[in-house]
Amino acid sequence: MERNQVETVKIYFINPIDIISVIINTLVEIEYEAYTINGINRKKLLQILTQDIRNVIFISIINSNEVDYWLEYIKELKKIKGTHILLGVFAYDNMDLIKKERFLIENVAVINFSEIKKSPLQIMKKILFFFEARGKRAYVKTKAYGLSEVYFYIKNTNQPITGKIISISAYAFSCEIDEMYKAYFETGAYFNEVLLVLKGMRIKTALKIIGFSKDNPNLYMMKFCSTKIEGKKLSYTESISRDVSHKIHDYIRVCLKENIIEKFNEIHS
Repeated sequence: MERNQVETVKIYFINPIDIISVIINTLVEIEYEAYTINGINRKKLLQILTQDIRNVIFISIINSNEVDYWLEYIKELKKIKGTHILLGVFAYDNMDLIKKERFLIENVAVINFSEIKKSPLQIMKKILFFFEARGKRAYVKTKAYGLSEVYFYIKNTNQPITGKIISISAYAFSCEIDEMYKAYFETGAYFNEVLLVLKGMRIKTALKIIGFSKDNPNLYMMKFCSTKIEGKKLSYTESISRDVSHKIHDYIRVCLKENIIEKFNEIHS
């Protein structure tokens, strides 16, 4: 697999406890590629980290018996060449100073569970600072999974035109349309009545066609839009409502989970 040449950050949370979910969800909302990893797959994770330039890994440690175990894993992570890895742990509240210093010596940030409960926003800021998040990030784009279709409701057609969604971000997606409907899909065209069905989730929105693939002329790029009435005339704005944005990000979280599972399944232990 080709190395990702764009210097984006991928964040992996190994065995995250429930209170960390708010942090993971927020990271996805602000366009960070955040994954939750079961500890069973920790070895497989070692094999995919070099696919990206920058990685951040946070490990949840729930008791003192796990300290030695995860310190050994951290040493394995540090042996990986060809990628920049930053490390942190979310630790049980009564971790003693000696154990905490063992992580700090390895240049691993330590955040107690109680700190997350007390002020998740401040912890979020610490995390963003920790992996040097600066400037505008590209939107998270992921392969679509499960039943992911788009229905175009067009005047003078008996049935909606159906497209298969191939990939999606928070602001645009690509989909395949049957060639027989090509006349309806010119670059720059708008659709004011569209329904997305994303693994059972239904989202009503408007769309603009922003282009098509040179390699596959039946593969179109669509941008999410909103409609409004101005002087009894329908107009479009290239923005989306908060409700639509939340639903799309919910689906992206699902796709990110499916994506990492797919990668792990490709690795033979």
